[in-house]
Amino acid sequence: MDTNRLRQFYVLSQTENLREAAHILGISHSGLSKSLKALQEELKEELFVQKGRGIQITEYGQRLAGKLPHFFEELKDLTHDKLEENQKNLRIGTFEVFSTYFLQKLSAFYEDYQIEMHEVLPGELERSLLNFKIDLGITYEPIPTKGIEYLKVTTLESGIFSANKDFKKMSFLEIPFATPKTPLDSIPTGVKGLDGWPEDKFPRFQKFRVDMLESGLQLAQASHCAVFIPKFIAKIRNNFITKEEYQLKEIPLPKGMRPIKHSVYLVKRSSQKEDAIFKKMAKILRELN
Repeated sequence: MDTNRLRQFYVLSQTENLREAAHILGISHSGLSKSLKALQEELKEELFVQKGRGIQITEYGQRLAGKLPHFFEELKDLTHDKLEENQKNLRIGTFEVFSTYFLQKLSAFYEDYQIEMHEVLPGELERSLLNFKIDLGITYEPIPTKGIEYLKVTTLESGIFSANKDFKKMSFLEIPFATPKTPLDSIPTGVKGLDGWPEDKFPRFQKFRVDMLESGLQLAQASHCAVFIPKFIAKIRNNFITKEEYQLKEIPLPKGMRPIKHSVYLVKRSSQKEDAIFKKMAKILRELN
């Protein structure tokens, strides 16, 4: 039996929408329909039926979908045990704020797990979980998605940082910023940038548009601009900078702007249990403050 077709059906069972499932899986609507038809013929059972403009999962399909997460986990363990007899993979999906500066905090997992960091944007993160490409996610921009649950674990505050002391003397709109090049779409909070800045309420001078957080940090350390980042990143960064002139210093927020704090969530499939991994990960995230 083609396990890929089983994965496709599991995604469909979570979305109950063929077009949405096809989008998550990255295949055409017709391609998904043909694949699932072949799966039903192989099983000799109906997995779903048309209902109005949508679909409804049959009782047999619901029973099968309920067993698939355990099947996929067992299949993954069998595959990886061949490669790493005493070590398992832990695949974490998040974006650069956490993938770059959070990895060093995961030493509690190093002995038992091979860590894989997958850089994914909000929305893509949820799709990767449903498609079993990652084991858990970390985000502060949750996208409500059927089959996905969010566990709030902590709150992180962000601030404006630069090595340029003169920026404190300038009016806010004169301060040049390095901002993320990749926009965010369909975010419930309305935030348009990956750094979480409320551009609609407090416009800023975006002099540099960068693909990587590291590029923005380098520019800020060289006093060319400021960056808006979680405060824990500036703290970690400064720990490795011996020369005071290159250390990132906080710049006051513009007048009328309250401190910006982001709720941080662990993201999982609804079928997943909150096991020891989730508890340990939540503890590490809380310690970032």
